[in-house]
Order: sequence, then structure tokens, then C-alpha cells
Amino acid sequence: MKLLPAFAALVLASCSITITGNLYPVDGQLSKTVPVPVIPLKIHNVERNSGTVDMVLPSGEICKGHWSVAAPRMVGTASTTASGSISSGLDSAFISMHGSSFINVARPGVNKGQAMLVGDRGSVIECAFLVGSGTASGYGTAKDNKDNVFKVIF
Repeated sequence: MKLLPAFAALVLASCSITITGNLYPVDGQLSKTVPVPVIPLKIHNVERNSGTVDMVLPSGEICKGHWSVAAPRMVGTASTTASGSISSGLDSAFISMHGSSFINVARPGVNKGQAMLVGDRGSVIECAFLVGSGTASGYGTAKDNKDNVFKVIF
């Protein structure tokens, strides 16, 4: 009878929590589609600092990948000054939607994460996101290799 609690603990430990989120096209060819598609994604192992993610694009292409999140480097606030600009790529898209301070400053209670998905027909989707510490919710930006830019909410 003492084996039952140990077995239950083993079963629970092997379970993975999955949440859903959405990609919303905001620039590129997909954003011009009427109606604009909402692309659901599944994020697995959210109780950990990394896991897998998968989704199906409107074309039927299956995309799978990995995500990872890092804890803030410091506790407190910071004031920074930067020169130069980011004119292309995912960081540029993120900054245009969310502001540069989200990319450059670590904040208490906010974890930065990244994900990379590869499709079975050649699509590559890169994602940068912020998630609240101890939560499974956040937002970010994704960009694919076909010049589509997405707002990500989960």
C-alpha cells in the first residue's frame, strides 16, 4: 500500500502542462488576408524553463520547435542610454510593437524568452517574448522567413 503514493507522485512528475496561445499577423502577406488568420499554437512544459512548441499554419504546414526562458539578470530598476538602431530582423519588429526598453532592460518579475520553430515545408519562425515570473502567460513578437510579422499572445 505504500507504493500507491510513490506511483502517484511518479505519474504526476511525468505530466507536462500545455497551454495555448495565438499568433496574429500584423505585417506581411498573411496580414493582408481577409479575414486575417489567427494561428493557434501549443506550448508544452510551461512548468519548466524550456519546452516544445507546435502549430499549424493556415497553409496546413506543421511547425515544431523549442522555447526557452531566462530569469532576469538583476532585481531592481535600471536607467540605460543606447545609441544606434536596429533596423531589421526580429528585434526591430519587437521594438516597433513593444518599445526598446523591453529588449534592453531586465526587470524584476519579467522573464525574456525565445522560441524557434521549423515547418515541414521550409518555414522558419523566430519568436521573442516576455513572460511574468511564475506565470504561464506573456506576449511577444514572431517573424518568419517569408517576411510575415506576428504579435504573439499566450
